[in-house]
Amino acid sequence: MRVIDFAVVMQDKIDENEETKVGWYGLTPKWCLNRARQEMQEVVTAIAKRKKPDEVARECADVANFMMMAADNYREEFEEKAETAREKEPRT
Repeated sequence: MRVIDFAVVMQDKIDENEETKVGWYGLTPKWCLNRARQEMQEVVTAIAKRKKPDEVARECADVANFMMMAADNYREEFEEKAETAREKEPRT
C-alpha cells in the first residue's frame, strides 16, 4: 500500500466520524495517545483474527489518525506556550 493510499483510508475514517464527533481540537496529546494505544489493540486483534487486509488497514488508520491528532495538538500547545512566554518577556 502506498502512503497516498493509506492517507485516503485515514481521511475516510475521519470523514465517517465527522457527524458524531466535533474534531480533535482541544483534546490533550495524552488523551490522543491513550486512544491510539486502544486502537493499537484493535489492530492486534484484527491481525490475530486474520481479518482482510483492508479491514486491518482501516484499524491501522485509526491508530495513525490518533497519532496525527496527538502531534497536531502538541504543536498547538507548544506554540501557545511559546507565545505566552514571549508576551511575558520585558519589552525594550
